[in-house]
Amino acid sequence: MTIAVSYFGLSLDTPNLHGDAYVNCFLSAVVEVPAYVLAWLLPQYLLCRYSMATALFLGGSVLLFMQLVPQSGQSRQVGLVVSSTLDSNLYYLSTILVMVGKFEVTAAFSMVYVYTAELYPTVVRNMGVGISSMASRLGSILSPYFIYLGKSRGPRARGSDGAEALVSWNAS
Repeated sequence: MTIAVSYFGLSLDTPNLHGDAYVNCFLSAVVEVPAYVLAWLLPQYLLCRYSMATALFLGGSVLLFMQLVPQSGQSRQVGLVVSSTLDSNLYYLSTILVMVGKFEVTAAFSMVYVYTAELYPTVVRNMGVGISSMASRLGSILSPYFIYLGKSRGPRARGSDGAEALVSWNAS
């Protein structure tokens, strides 16, 4: 459920990033293609548990690292002048961090179904995958509320996506 909240939260929050909303949505879509390729190749060489845990840990760490990027509107003095170039570079840095986090969370989101099927014994596999998919869909229902929380709390709410990914990593 937490992987679905992180995935859909990052996907639905893409237009709210700094810059052009169309470019951000395009970047978000482009990032998913290599994430799916990585999610297809990585479990062939590593166990699915370790590859999903690695993707969750890296994605959660990057999204939590985003909390260290200063918010816009804070005055930064470089030497004797206040730099506006630093603000635009921080916008690019925050967009890159969100896209790297989305890459990792997307890879983990696509691996979770394979991992869930491997987790349950054959007798209850159908029921286990169905219940896990239902919990995932509950997470996708909750994800717009996290975006609303981000609009009321500011851009720091993306750290909740990182925290959810790290909780999922710890559980796996």
